[in-house]
Amino acid sequence: MNIPPLAKLARNGYAILAAVPSCTLMFKSELPLLFPDDPEVKAVSEAMFDPFEYFVLRHRDGLLKTDFKTGLGKVSYHIPCHSRVQNIGQKTREALQLVPGTTLNTVERCAGHDGTWGVKSEYYENSMKIGRPVFRQMTDGDPTTSAPTAPSPPGTSSKVLARPRHRGRTPFRCCARPIRSETSGRPCHESTAPAS
Repeated sequence: MNIPPLAKLARNGYAILAAVPSCTLMFKSELPLLFPDDPEVKAVSEAMFDPFEYFVLRHRDGLLKTDFKTGLGKVSYHIPCHSRVQNIGQKTREALQLVPGTTLNTVERCAGHDGTWGVKSEYYENSMKIGRPVFRQMTDGDPTTSAPTAPSPPGTSSKVLARPRHRGRTPFRCCARPIRSETSGRPCHESTAPAS
């Protein structure tokens, strides 16, 4: 189990970030329910943050550099269920809104993935049926970028990314574009990075 090395970091005052919302939820909420008397689990839980929750907190403390030189354009962002149940608010949205020249379309409903359920062949059709409204909402307004946080069922990327301008990127990649553009001198829409 990876709790002992993480607990050591937590005891030394480090914030711990998990890039996948289901992992953040597991460390913050689920492991403490399974091991309520374990002090190491408690220490890790208290030190664990969703990355965008952490960025917003650092911004409130005046510690986050936000002098971006280029915007993201129109971004459709899907809020995964594992983020919603953490009850931290829409921190990814808040962080992406710090980038000037960015318009967000936030989609907050089930995409039909449900962990491994949506990727199993026997549930694929049902998964696609459940996710169809999300795919439609993600393309509303002709966004330049799609930013799903959680993985999508197989085949959904082609439905969501059907428009030529529509690039699939995680919220991390969205935030990296204005930073990379500042250092490379290239506008973000001319990035040579492959779509994720």
